[in-house]
Amino acid sequence: SSFAQYLGYDEIMVEKLTIAANLHDIGKFIVPLEILEKPKKLNSMEFLTMKSHVYYTKLILKQIEGLEDIAEWAGNHHEKLNGKGYPERLDENSLTKEDQIIAFADIYQALIEDRPYRKGMAPKKAIDIMKNMANKGYICNRMLGDFKQLVL
Repeated sequence: SSFAQYLGYDEIMVEKLTIAANLHDIGKFIVPLEILEKPKKLNSMEFLTMKSHVYYTKLILKQIEGLEDIAEWAGNHHEKLNGKGYPERLDENSLTKEDQIIAFADIYQALIEDRPYRKGMAPKKAIDIMKNMANKGYICNRMLGDFKQLVL
């Protein structure tokens, strides 16, 4: 929510983006625990199962009237500007700024938090990895500049 505030969103949009950020992985309830907590690299079938969580996130949230935009933002958090994300391979022409904000939060959180297969990274290292992603066209370089100002 502080990133949305930093970007100048009004109170209602900050609330909606906060809800989307908090619910973006709700689809992981469908993914078996042994996949979610696996300490080693996932095999191709496990990875496909893990990737399905974004589909279920969107499906679950779209059931709630009034959360249609939140469902889109939360369900698009693994899409990339260059069209190499999933599940729909959307690109910069199809992704909203709000989609990108949720994606930024997800990427940063995934890098700095401990995972079953590795320890969390320092914020500076996480931003360096995100810079590399921006250079490859996955995420917005300009938005990364704003994000970096906020977290470092």
